[in-house]
Amino acid sequence: MARGLLAVAAVTVGLLAAGCSASGDDGLSDSQRWAGEVCAAAAGWRTDVGNAIDDLPDRVLAAGSLDEAVAAVDGTLDELVERSRAAVVTIRTTPLPETEARRALEAEVDEVSTAIDDMGTTVERARDAAGEGLSELVSAVGEAVSVAGGTLTTVTESWDEIDHLDLTAELENAIAEDPGCQDLRRA
Repeated sequence: MARGLLAVAAVTVGLLAAGCSASGDDGLSDSQRWAGEVCAAAAGWRTDVGNAIDDLPDRVLAAGSLDEAVAAVDGTLDELVERSRAAVVTIRTTPLPETEARRALEAEVDEVSTAIDDMGTTVERARDAAGEGLSELVSAVGEAVSVAGGTLTTVTESWDEIDHLDLTAELENAIAEDPGCQDLRRA
């Protein structure tokens, strides 16, 4: 019951926040808003995926039983899927700013969101196919780690391409000044 109320409260706050920022009353330009939202989603996703994979061995070793170890692995795979889906929604629904290179920017952003979405789908399929056996889950983790590595590379390469597009000065500045965008550059 408390979880349900917390979820309703979180959705309500999120909708209110979305309504406020969508109005443009936040003082940000379209370029700043785009850079802030898209870079935060992509950089946050990258951090979350890296942390989930890095923390998995400790979660399994801390388990008191085989069932708890299996639950830890399954939980991590669920987390990868959820984080991927959330990032994709933000990346795909944030309006692109106006720029001469709009089509090229759109193509790179689509490549990033598609790669993240495909990773989530692959991990979800691997997890669902694994059933409840430990060896199957270990195989699913191997597949998840492999596809995550490839997806991280794709995101980094696409971000490098975005850096080389002929963007407006305003968008270039927004990207250069946004902390999430800076995190993506450090990949």
